[in-house]
Amino acid sequence: MLDLFNRFLIRVLSSRFARRWFAGLSSEERATALLQFWRGANTGLNDKERYLLVRKAYDDRRMKNYALQRSGRYARIYGFFRLIEELGPVQGDIVECGVGRGISLACLVYAVSFFRLEKMVYGFDSFSGFPPATVQDIGTRVTTVDKPPTGWGDTSPDLIRSIFECDRAIPESLLRAHDVRLEIVPGFFHETLSNNLPKRIAFLHVDCDMYESTKIVLEHGLPRMSPGGIVIFDEYHDEHWPGAKKAADEVCAARGLKIEYLAVAGRYGIRIPQ
Repeated sequence: MLDLFNRFLIRVLSSRFARRWFAGLSSEERATALLQFWRGANTGLNDKERYLLVRKAYDDRRMKNYALQRSGRYARIYGFFRLIEELGPVQGDIVECGVGRGISLACLVYAVSFFRLEKMVYGFDSFSGFPPATVQDIGTRVTTVDKPPTGWGDTSPDLIRSIFECDRAIPESLLRAHDVRLEIVPGFFHETLSNNLPKRIAFLHVDCDMYESTKIVLEHGLPRMSPGGIVIFDEYHDEHWPGAKKAADEVCAARGLKIEYLAVAGRYGIRIPQ
């Protein structure tokens, strides 16, 4: 009888009506529905199929549970923690430009908490997608000048704050032992950076994909970097975003700064001379 019911459930949920219904739900509602279905019935899926279903539900929900991530994510977490640990004696705060859905920002916040550093974390993002592309951005991802590329319009400051609000509710949360001051600044970089960056920066994560965005971040951020500070580029040598490398090369060459591969983070970056 249970088998018959499960087959009926699968038939209903794979129907055209069900697909339209799921498409009309918000990401979080869709993820919750999928998870309830997965937990509530023996669907006949094998273990791999069940894992992929749950991972997709988490992805739709924009809550990236690290237990469901690829191995590269683990390495990135390790690298960020190692670099933040190094910065204990360096003056200044932690800044990320290009927050997206908050995955790397969460790493930075939790690393500051874990090492009990008295540093504030800043997250800058438009939270409304990209600015218009320039000719320097043309590549495999961007093919049209003067139009914003698609993507990253489905995030918000409230979504980012919810990551940490939910974490604080967990008894084993790092933030309950050592909370971190977090400032989320919405708006395009040319509108927000000049008045909202901290006076001194110990760590700058440049994750903004495009030429003009990268250039603006570096022109505002580099003069505030403390000796011993670290800059990390997320898209340097990423063929999808050639403008990020072009902007970094131009600005750093003009300032006599060397971009090098930082193996611990799996990213290119700059160590500001002492």
